[in-house]
Amino acid sequence: MARDQAVNVVRAVMAWYAGQVTKERRAPMPNPARVEELTAAWEAARADQNRLAEADPEEMARVAAHYAGRYRELREP
Repeated sequence: MARDQAVNVVRAVMAWYAGQVTKERRAPMPNPARVEELTAAWEAARADQNRLAEADPEEMARVAAHYAGRYRELREP
């Protein structure tokens, strides 16, 4: 169950980044640096998600806590 929770919170952050990339690309004047920044953050989250497959409970908890905090930050107005 802990692995599923960690994966879900990482996926939520990845979805946020993907949505922002799409939004930026569709903007009247897209900012390539912003797209690059968001894409790099998405890729980092994906790498962390992939590592969860072999993570021990301590690492899973660390990743889940990190991404839960990150998700809250990203969703703040």
